[in-house]
Amino acid sequence: MTEEFYFSIRMRIHQEGTHLSGAEDLVPARDLDHVLSSFSDRLLPHLLNDAIPPPQQIVTIDPVPGKEIRRKPLLPVQFMESLSCDESEIGLREILDCLLPEGKTERIMEIFKQEIMGNLPRHGALIVTSLGEPILAEGDSGIRTTHVGCEPSLRRALEEMLDNYLEKPNHRFIDALVLASKVLASESVVAEICASDDPSYTTGYVASRPFGYVRIPHMKKAGYGRGGRLYVVFPTLHLRTLINELRHTPVLFDRQSSGSLLTSHPRLRLIPSVGDDFHSEGRTE
Repeated sequence: MTEEFYFSIRMRIHQEGTHLSGAEDLVPARDLDHVLSSFSDRLLPHLLNDAIPPPQQIVTIDPVPGKEIRRKPLLPVQFMESLSCDESEIGLREILDCLLPEGKTERIMEIFKQEIMGNLPRHGALIVTSLGEPILAEGDSGIRTTHVGCEPSLRRALEEMLDNYLEKPNHRFIDALVLASKVLASESVVAEICASDDPSYTTGYVASRPFGYVRIPHMKKAGYGRGGRLYVVFPTLHLRTLINELRHTPVLFDRQSSGSLLTSHPRLRLIPSVGDDFHSEGRTE
């Protein structure tokens, strides 16, 4: 019997080194052409800007033996109700107060503002302990989370469900949910805080196991082109193991966890998860 192979596909669009867009998926061979075509379509809006020099798209494809892939559930989702950047910061601080050791929220927020929102975007995430101690690894370029994907049937179900809550297209949100779910699948990670470096996209998120994926509007002011990811980890972590897990362990999400056990908060509104009886094998491809 021939061994089944999947392909880890990573796409990045940049202009003279400035990151413009990215995407990732983990797909079987039969879906390779479709995913490559959809990633190519994301280049077109950037080409229409008539930028000089034009943006460049880089695609990396790695074969992955199917037997090595771990199948896991996506995080459930909550939305933060906020009308301003100030309200969003207050809500983020309140969530971090529930996740971090007492008195450490201010330090984590300081690092996020200075290192993520105050500097040019990195190629990956910055890692800091829950005690507020930065961990430097692989220089200062950050750690990239790769080899991750979402079953097409689950992605379609998410898109249909989210049409009631998000403006189309909503692929950006699902891509972020998939990446955050892999990060939080590691027991070493306490939380991930993220703001887009896209000047036109002001929504960010904080992800954790108690609260799930919390979508935060007004994470930054419109027109601000800085952003990135901050991984908050337990002080006792083994860094090399975590980095290897995030970069090389293939994870395919084939269902979504129920939000019934999430920690609630007055500022948060739970978004229904794709049904607990959902199974990718039981849906029409």
